Amino acid sequence: MRLPLGAISLAKEGTDAFGFDRCPRTARISLSERGFRVAGNTSVPGTTVTSRLLAIVGAFDERHRSMTLTELARRSGTRVPTAHRLVGELVAGGALQRLTDGRYAPGPLTWQADVAWLVRGGAEPEPWLRRYSDRLASAHVKDIAPSGTKLDEDGWADVGAGVLDWRELWTLCRASGAQWMVVEHDKPSGPERCVRASFAYLSKLQA
Repeated sequence: MRLPLGAISLAKEGTDAFGFDRCPRTARISLSERGFRVAGNTSVPGTTVTSRLLAIVGAFDERHRSMTLTELARRSGTRVPTAHRLVGELVAGGALQRLTDGRYAPGPLTWQADVAWLVRGGAEPEPWLRRYSDRLASAHVKDIAPSGTKLDEDGWADVGAGVLDWRELWTLCRASGAQWMVVEHDKPSGPERCVRASFAYLSKLQA
């Protein structure tokens, strides 16, 4: 069973926190340059609408679970009029919600954490799982093969046969709120083998 995924990724050294290649700089096209009117348009070099949206969503943390528009603008480094337009779009899209007291909070999106991609993308899983524990619904149980091996499977391994400590990660995911633990392999050479081997390993963890 796969649940809705709502996740935010942070770019780092060519890939985001989930391991996906970032769009080459030469391929980026400014909507404002094309004549489109977009909330949050900026003439500041290197500042895009996307970066402003991410700054607003990223302003929330354990100590700031809800904020007024002014507080949100200040913490995200965004002018209040711009924040007002962008927050409106984020509320309409479900990424944020407006509470009955007029404050804003993260929306009701749920997250299915792909733990192995977090690691491959250079991120530590624990801070992400803890930070978004209020929306974590499930987690991908996937393993990374030792460096230089399983190249025909894009460097992935059956759960328990790789370098990730799934005994610890399983406990962390469950403690962070994951109700479903979904075994996954992006390119198994033998799907049935992968399922059987992963199930056998995980069954020992639950014994």
